[in-house]
Amino acid sequence: MRKIKVLNKNLSNMIAAGEVVERPASVVKELVENSIDSGADIITVEIRGGGKTYIRVTDNGCGMTKEDAKTAFLRHATSKISCEADLFNISTMGFRGEALAAIAAVSKVELLTAVSLDYYGTEIIIEGGEEISCKEVGLPEGTTIIVRDLFYNTPARMNFLKKDATESANIVSLINKFAIGYPNVSFKLISDGRMLLSTDKSLELIDTVYSVFGKEISDSLIKAERLGDDVCVTGYVGAPRCSRSNRNYQLFYINKRIVKSKTITAALDRAYHNLLMNGKYAVCVLFLSLPYNKVDVNVHPTKTEVKFSDEKKIFDAVYYAVKDALEKEPQINNSVLEFFEKAKLQTQDSEPPVNEKSADKSTDVFSPLSGTQTVIAQQESNREYEAVNHASDYTVMTEIKHNRDKDIPTVNVPPFSLSSKKIAADDVMRDSGYFTRESKLDPDELSEKFCTDNTDDSYMLKPEIPYRYIGEIFKTYIIIESGNSFYLIDKHAAHERILFNKIYDRYKDSEKYCQQLLAGIPVTLSPEEADIARRNKDKLAKLGYEFDEFGDYDVILRTIPYVISPGDTVSGFTEMIEILSSDKNQDMTEFENATLKMLSCKAAIKAGFDSSDEELERFIKNLLLEGNVNYCPHGRPIICEYSKESVEKAFKRIL
Repeated sequence: MRKIKVLNKNLSNMIAAGEVVERPASVVKELVENSIDSGADIITVEIRGGGKTYIRVTDNGCGMTKEDAKTAFLRHATSKISCEADLFNISTMGFRGEALAAIAAVSKVELLTAVSLDYYGTEIIIEGGEEISCKEVGLPEGTTIIVRDLFYNTPARMNFLKKDATESANIVSLINKFAIGYPNVSFKLISDGRMLLSTDKSLELIDTVYSVFGKEISDSLIKAERLGDDVCVTGYVGAPRCSRSNRNYQLFYINKRIVKSKTITAALDRAYHNLLMNGKYAVCVLFLSLPYNKVDVNVHPTKTEVKFSDEKKIFDAVYYAVKDALEKEPQINNSVLEFFEKAKLQTQDSEPPVNEKSADKSTDVFSPLSGTQTVIAQQESNREYEAVNHASDYTVMTEIKHNRDKDIPTVNVPPFSLSSKKIAADDVMRDSGYFTRESKLDPDELSEKFCTDNTDDSYMLKPEIPYRYIGEIFKTYIIIESGNSFYLIDKHAAHERILFNKIYDRYKDSEKYCQQLLAGIPVTLSPEEADIARRNKDKLAKLGYEFDEFGDYDVILRTIPYVISPGDTVSGFTEMIEILSSDKNQDMTEFENATLKMLSCKAAIKAGFDSSDEELERFIKNLLLEGNVNYCPHGRPIICEYSKESVEKAFKRIL
């Protein structure tokens, strides 16, 4: 048996360094935090070789006396706590008293410090934890710490460091966070003789964000604020259009301390739900203020991880602060917003009267540009389905065989004899003619279709509405002109958002969401899919798919979501099952949102479909009535603005 013994001071400090000093950025973090605690408002950081060979941190803080300077390098020496109660009310950045001892144990350190009332300052040189010299020198008030040859006496640790550029990038990111967290402090960062960052002292956070992140991000920020009894949230969140592919632009501060928190991250993600594309992350700078005894910052040597006494309260405070900011502030640029608002008001004034005869009809028709309900009636003789039009919001983008002797248009679709999900939905659509590549409606039929008198053009866009319809390009993007700008509208993304809003509101209000099928649709599933469908029968029914089991792996659909088209019935059902199988721990809210997105996407008019000018003009009008519709449920922009000036510059009319 080995004999138990107490480690010597130097070895124990080197072990502590393994926890506190992970890389050069860790050294910079500890030293800058000490500078902030000293009351400094000017902090300069200089590095060489990515911080591996040279780090210098200079501040104009209160400085240290000779006695304090010598004591500061002893392990567990600190001026920031003195009793047990202080551990539960920590208001400073540093408090453990381990940082300087750990850094000095694995590098060559030079400390220069002075206080305002002393004639001389103090210079201390330490190598590998051992004091080499201590003398008085003339210095201005403040502190400078120089760290050379990090890990020179622990070469094994050097092997874990990255390239100079990578280590330098980590330090840049760290100083950026400090600069934003402390806008009242002037920060400078110099790397290998080059100035990488320089901020001025400012009372306005947005000015510092501009200096650090640039104009694009700062212009997209929306002010967020939620003041509570225990938790106050302030800061800025980015408009969805300014999302990023990583979380590097998500900054969280608890009582001015830079932290990482799964709770705050989860609340942020939930607030941006349905606004960002997959793989994109929001930009934010959020400050949380709460009583010091409600947060434990003493859970990790680096002090970046914290614990809250009430996680739910923190989640709710962040979620509602971000959600309120996104809902109250425009998420598109001001000129586009102004266009939306003006057009919406003018469009409301020019709404057409509803034809009384058509208004008597009680059943809605679903079309790729309506989002209203479809009721399928199967005819015994020719298996045709009849759909009744009820003052549809948008032009039906289907081939309609209009029977002038009746008020009911008929839509040809194939008999539902699908016996397997393997049948391609596109083939069904193509063979059935349910969706066509070109509208067949003539002006008379179109007028009648929209319940207007043929002599009344009130449903068309009026001259006083502040935009002019130009046309469509690539069978995907609608062009409209307003003032000195023109706008491109993605018709699929726009229609998808409109449908999602309608479906979500209907679903949220617990209205009937499905339509009954007169003839069930058999679907063959794999063993795994059948098991998932069986275990999640209630979830699927809540979203419109009710089915009976038929054999081991076959089911018969009895109802389908009201927005789903015949060609997408089976694929939509199996896609719901895939969503359920992708994450077995997925909660109901996540599943509902994923499936509602899927349904609205499938129901929306597709890019590449031919549309008549009348149909597109009607669609634009209803889009504007919908209001500030900025992004599709997957986070893609719906409308983009281009100025007359940019076009004239392209043609060299102006320089």
